[in-house]
Amino acid sequence: MLKSITAIAVAAAIPLFFAGSSRAVAQGGTDSVSTQSHELLPPTARRKPLAYGYINTDGSVASGTGNFTSVFDSTNKWYVITLTGTNYFFSSFSTVVTPSFNSSSPAPTCGTGSVSGNLLVACYNTAGARVQPPAGFGFGVF
Repeated sequence: MLKSITAIAVAAAIPLFFAGSSRAVAQGGTDSVSTQSHELLPPTARRKPLAYGYINTDGSVASGTGNFTSVFDSTNKWYVITLTGTNYFFSSFSTVVTPSFNSSSPAPTCGTGSVSGNLLVACYNTAGARVQPPAGFGFGVF
């Protein structure tokens, strides 16, 4: 069994040896060994967050990038975060929210949404009711 696996692996590698690289085989052509087979692909650009910060339970900004404002909407029981110069729509960005907790209250579960170009953050207790996190939350928008 081991000999047959080894034979298959060697047979699969033969086109790579003659073509110069796996990319050449995939493209159906050949690469020049001296110019392309040993080239490193450029690294993916590092993405910086558009905005990040920490929001206190009352909706005030504790810290962050400085390009956003926040308020707690007590009628809807959610946080409205306005990103300066950005029309936020929930499916156009990757957003992470991490609620904090204290020793007397567990951390809620939080989700994101959007309305009128603003980021919404709503948090829920274990019963499913909207609540304010007992110690605020951190967020990042990418």
